[in-house]
Amino acid sequence: MTTLGGRVLLLALLVLPRAASSDDIAGAPVPALAPPSQPAAASAPSSTSEGSRWHATLGAGTDFPIAAGGRFVLETPFRARLSTSLGFMPGPYVDAINATVVGVGGYDEQTADLVKTVLQSSLVWRTHVGIRAWRGLYVEAGYGLVTLGGAAAGSELIAAVTGRPFPTSVAGTLPFRIDATLHMADVEVGYDFHLSPRWQIRTAVGGAFTLAASTRIEPEFQLAPAQAQVNQFAREAEAYLDDVFTSYAFTPVVSVSVAYALF
Repeated sequence: MTTLGGRVLLLALLVLPRAASSDDIAGAPVPALAPPSQPAAASAPSSTSEGSRWHATLGAGTDFPIAAGGRFVLETPFRARLSTSLGFMPGPYVDAINATVVGVGGYDEQTADLVKTVLQSSLVWRTHVGIRAWRGLYVEAGYGLVTLGGAAAGSELIAAVTGRPFPTSVAGTLPFRIDATLHMADVEVGYDFHLSPRWQIRTAVGGAFTLAASTRIEPEFQLAPAQAQVNQFAREAEAYLDDVFTSYAFTPVVSVSVAYALF
């Protein structure tokens, strides 16, 4: 009996811990299974990445010796560029052009004086198309318009420059009004240095070449007896100046400007 009771007690001690362990496991909360990890979706290209954005800048600077003024640039997501600038031609810029042309024997000092009278403070509009080739490096080409609202010159200066004699029946120096328009071809290679996300500095070198010129010279007086001769004198002077502009009004151009990115 004692032996049988001892065996029963030993069996109970062995079975009860196992049962309790099974019950604990059965009553314990089953942790939720984590969903299988999903492969990361391929990231879509950002709409604001450098290659897919429109860029526009507005700035001011100089295209020496053509003009000083403001400049607007628009660049497409494909790096094609459109730039347009509006400014004026200061007198010292015309002096630089004249010094170059006179230095190479293009025309004399008297012609340089008349050219300065006609061109200084002219309105200058330039529009280019191009492409940004690499980082800030770009290439552009386009059209330039130089136009003058009107300048005054004396008959003696015009006669001395053109070699056309003023009518001998007219005494003294008389005033003429001169209007001139130059149509130019421009080329430019430059680099935009980004100082910050918004500010940049542009430097460039290029050239401007006069393709056509239109000069109008009108007397600011009336002399009925010699008016036909005066008008003929003016027409001959116009042809002479047109030839001067198309033959010698070309120059290298050095550009520096500061711009702010609008977007």
